[in-house]
Amino acid sequence: MRRRDDLLLADIVAAANRIASYLDLQTKERFLADQMRQDALLMQLLVIGEAAARVPRPLRDRHPQVEWGAIAGFRNRAIHADAAVDWDLVWNAATVDVPLLAAQIAAILAEDYPATDQSETEAFPASSRTRLTFFLDVDNTLLDNDAAKEALARQLVALLGETAAIRFWETYEAVRRDEGMVDLPQTLVRFLGGVTDRDLRFRLADLVMGFPYQRFLFPGTLETIAHLQTLGKVAILSDGDPAFQPAKIARSGLGQAVAGYVLVYPHKEEHLPEITAAFAADHYVLVDDKPTVIERVAARLTLPLTTVFVRQGKYAEAVPHGTWPGAGLTIPRIGDLRRFDAAVFVAAGRGRRVDAPTHE
Repeated sequence: MRRRDDLLLADIVAAANRIASYLDLQTKERFLADQMRQDALLMQLLVIGEAAARVPRPLRDRHPQVEWGAIAGFRNRAIHADAAVDWDLVWNAATVDVPLLAAQIAAILAEDYPATDQSETEAFPASSRTRLTFFLDVDNTLLDNDAAKEALARQLVALLGETAAIRFWETYEAVRRDEGMVDLPQTLVRFLGGVTDRDLRFRLADLVMGFPYQRFLFPGTLETIAHLQTLGKVAILSDGDPAFQPAKIARSGLGQAVAGYVLVYPHKEEHLPEITAAFAADHYVLVDDKPTVIERVAARLTLPLTTVFVRQGKYAEAVPHGTWPGAGLTIPRIGDLRRFDAAVFVAAGRGRRVDAPTHE
């Protein structure tokens, strides 16, 4: 007798839960050295593939966001004709693909089979009742700040000459060391001290304060913000000085895209109580390219939280390739967030859910 559709879906989520337990506190190196763990995890991946292959066509067609064919064909890709297993493929499937799949399937169960006993899937809560707030970083998350800085550097050389341009960036770094953050207005104050050329002062201030940051948005940034706004409240949460950074965000068009919800602090992790009080939610999502910021926010915020690490920019390049274990989700580009629905974000942060959220 054919297994019920809802039970096939529950089989997938149950196997995903077991995979998550097998990977708890595991690095790739430890996993590849543990044959018993490898075998157990591979078996659950095969269970997922078999269950997906048996899901009937009408259900598949109703939910095309799930890559049913690729899931069902996993065995043929992972296990070669000579019975050798591609363990790199297995690791990537378990750490990247399975969490997304589990969240998608749990959402289908909640939507299509609300009366089903979902005791096996309770780790992946239905998102329809969850109020989400997204906090988005700016530099190298929404906006290619590395490319913008390179373009600004070229224009500074053209305006000041190479020697003076070097002095400008030395001043920039000295201010950063002194203040613990980038502060371009203060850089101008120090650099222009003693400069009497009125025209040069005006032209330099206009270049720095009027730089066209809107040209440096990553592809899909505005569309991604629009997608996230269909799932919850979206606000920009950026580190920076209180004069330049808000102006930069406004000129880039990002302030308008988030309906003016722009928060700028020298160190945002130090202001989480007032931030979350102002943007009340059941579950928060932090999107950032800086691993240290993600770690600090995750350590301080006790409310339900999903962290998203975006592999863009110089800070992300320093992190070894693959899924970063310090975040709930790792994505190559900001535009990849458009693939995710609310259930994915909630499920990726399920380990931080608490019954009565409070601040430290």
